[in-house]
Amino acid sequence: MISLVWLYSKIPQLSLGNLDSPNPTKQGRTAKHSPWVTRPPKEAILIIDNMSTPAHTLLLHPIRLRLIQALTARSLSAAQLQDALQDIPQSSLYRHLSILRKAGYVQVDPEIQNADPREKSYRLAKPTRLRHGQVQGLSLAEHKRMFTTWGATLMQRFTDYLSDAAAQGPIDLEADRVGYTERVFYADEAEFDAIAAQIEGVMASAAERPAGPGRRRRRLCTVTFPEKS
Repeated sequence: MISLVWLYSKIPQLSLGNLDSPNPTKQGRTAKHSPWVTRPPKEAILIIDNMSTPAHTLLLHPIRLRLIQALTARSLSAAQLQDALQDIPQSSLYRHLSILRKAGYVQVDPEIQNADPREKSYRLAKPTRLRHGQVQGLSLAEHKRMFTTWGATLMQRFTDYLSDAAAQGPIDLEADRVGYTERVFYADEAEFDAIAAQIEGVMASAAERPAGPGRRRRRLCTVTFPEKS
């Protein structure tokens, strides 16, 4: 199963699930790298335990992001989450899992019946993409912090892969179909949207495949941004 977590994408198709998303338009800034000019948009704030929390702060927390990634495209019990995230203390794991449940991002999976009826399995309850209005107006420092958190979790997951592979013998990236590369190309907005739609079509088809013999859970991560000409 290909596992996708798109934490922010301007293109609605490149997101986990079918959450309606507005078609954002370019808007001018009142000040370069300014924080919220007046107050964050309503959709950018979540209320948890009677306290307001920005959506990007809730999702881009190192532990909560790893929980979201672990639950992408599957359901796991608390014990399975602990096994997948062994470096996270149990108390911290439960606390952040509870926060994600209160925010509506994680729910108990009623379709999973565990041997112990007291043990629950969890799954993502809704897409974890940050909408345009939830990141619009963030400062330079906030964007850098968000990307650093995402990058750090990616590094952790790749390190986990390398450690697991090394434990079984020589690391063979080709046999495991592992790679990391960059491609540079020229495209206007319409051309880029067309490319993204093609990628989304391929990935949507792959994401529909269930787990099965010979199929390994794989992760494809993307970063796109324009450069100076």
